[in-house]
Parts: sequence; structure tokens; C-alpha cells
Amino acid sequence: IYCRRVRPLTAAECDRVRPSATEYTNDCPTQCLCHLQKSFFRPSKSTREMQSVTLLGIYCAPMYAVRDREGDPNQKKKVRVQQLNLDKEMRETMLAIHHTERDVRPAARLKDVEEVLFGKGASDVGLSPRILHFSGHGEGASARGKLLFIGDDDDGRAMELDSQRFIELIAKLTPIKNSLECIFLNACSMYESLALPIHQRFPHISVIAYSTAVEDSAAATFAKGFYEFIGKELEAHRKSFSIRAAYEAAEAAWNRGPAPGGGPYIMGDPLKMGKSVHGVYHFLEGVPVAKGQAGAV
Repeated sequence: IYCRRVRPLTAAECDRVRPSATEYTNDCPTQCLCHLQKSFFRPSKSTREMQSVTLLGIYCAPMYAVRDREGDPNQKKKVRVQQLNLDKEMRETMLAIHHTERDVRPAARLKDVEEVLFGKGASDVGLSPRILHFSGHGEGASARGKLLFIGDDDDGRAMELDSQRFIELIAKLTPIKNSLECIFLNACSMYESLALPIHQRFPHISVIAYSTAVEDSAAATFAKGFYEFIGKELEAHRKSFSIRAAYEAAEAAWNRGPAPGGGPYIMGDPLKMGKSVHGVYHFLEGVPVAKGQAGAV
């Protein structure tokens, strides 16, 4: 197991962040080895239990994208993609949500996401997450916004997934698995081009997204507040927690900060108003539907 830790974990943290084949970090402390032994002796779960998770977290930080050269669409050029501190955000989420309640996919390719949701074959039915989380870069300037995944060649190139294809992915998922309650788009400018179309197509699903660029640490702080609330609810055996209550906890975390330089994070568009503001988030609350009807939307 290849682990990437910021600091050695306490015994309690080690129990919460047991690495799996899809959660790898650096300099893994020796305490984590105990879980390799414990896992062999744990009671087996039913197929339904193994399928269901509270969170499927997708984290993507490509190194470069390929764009048309100005004035000549037949010529391509490499464009460097700003690197995000997704390692810290993943770590905070993994500490907040017990390993039995989440599946975290770093450096995610689109085919990785499709395999975990739909399975690799007839005997593999994939996961049924309650929350689908995307952290990474978004490009929402056009009507068809894009999320940047890691390309299949693994050289750091970005693979663009436009909003229509993402919605088709959700449409393929909902008829067979009606567990999905929330999609958290922790990326820049995805509100109008992706969040609104998702909510219009699937009104039972809550969507969290930004309508502007968002400062990296602000996005991580908001996500931390969201998942720390959920983690505490799960620890208290309250699995029917409210997505709205988790969103309100994220708002409170945003308002506490600390932003770079101290103080709370401030709502506003950083591209228009400068570094004194940090982004504008939105919450589209899902409309409850009768049990078993979500897949018919």
C-alpha cells in the first residue's frame, strides 16, 4: 500500500483512514498495518451493504490541457493547468468519513468512475453512493461547461467531460440505483452550465456548485465543513442526516475561515473583485420523491 500522509496519524485517525486499493498516500505510518490483519477477521458484509456507500469522492488534478492555437484551430498547444491542493482536501474528507462509508478515487479517469459506478462485469454491480463529489477544475465559460478528468494515457493530460455527457452518466445511473441524493461540484463556475441542468433533469437530487471561480483553500474549507458534519451524524448512527443541514455546516465553516490573511472567507467573484473575495456557492435542494420513483425522472 503506497501512502501519502501529511503527518503520522493517531491511532483513532488510523482507524478512520484505513487505506484501500483506491486510497493511496505517502509515508504510511506503521499503525495502518494493523488494518491489514484486522480486515481478514471482520464479519463479511452482504452484497447490498458492499454496494452502498455514503460518499463517492472523485479528485482530479491534471497537469496540462490541449487547446487550439489562436487563429488556427488545426494547430494544438499545451496549456499548463493550475495545480490544486487536493491531497489536503482528500485527507480531511477521509478523516471525517469512516472508511466503511466512503470510496475515494484520486487522480480519477472517467473510466475509473464508470467502473466504480457500474461495475466491471456481469458479477460486479458497482457502488451506490448517496453523495457524488467532484473536486478539481471546471470550465464553465460556455453553455456546455466541462470538468477536467485525468486522461487515459496517464501522462497528466486532461480529458474534458462536458455537461451533457455528465448528465447522461447520471441518467444512466438513476434508473438502476436510486440512492443518489446529492452531487457536490467542488470546482469553478459549474453552477449555470452543469448544476442547474442537473437539477432541472433530476429535481430529487440536491446540487452544490459555484457560479464563479473559487479560491482553492476556500473550496477545501467548505467541503471540510460539509463532510465533518456528515461524519459526526454517521458516528451517532443518524444515517438519515439532512443534506441541507450538512450544507449549512459548510456555510458556517466558510464564515469561520480562516481565509489567507485571517478572517472569514468572503462571497464574491475573485476574477472581477480580486483576492479579497473567494467565490460564490449555491445550493439547489432536491425535492423528495416517493420511494422507488427516483429512477423514473
